[in-house]
Amino acid sequence: MGPVHAGNCNVLFADGSIRSFKDTNGDGYLNPGFNVDPAATQAQIDRIGYRNGRVELPSEQIFSGIFIEKQIHKGTLD
Repeated sequence: MGPVHAGNCNVLFADGSIRSFKDTNGDGYLNPGFNVDPAATQAQIDRIGYRNGRVELPSEQIFSGIFIEKQIHKGTLD
């Protein structure tokens, strides 16, 4: 997903609703909650993509999947 409509990204949900999420810092990405060091250099920011740690995809509104690895418990299924 990317903010292509004047800095907004429209998301269609399974219930048929459409919500708009805004790229509030203008970096071209919607941050789901990744921390960005305020002292990061421009080269680091360019590599990360996110300009700052401002959350633009709040977890109470949309599941971005960033926590999925914490929930995997394969056990001995292999």
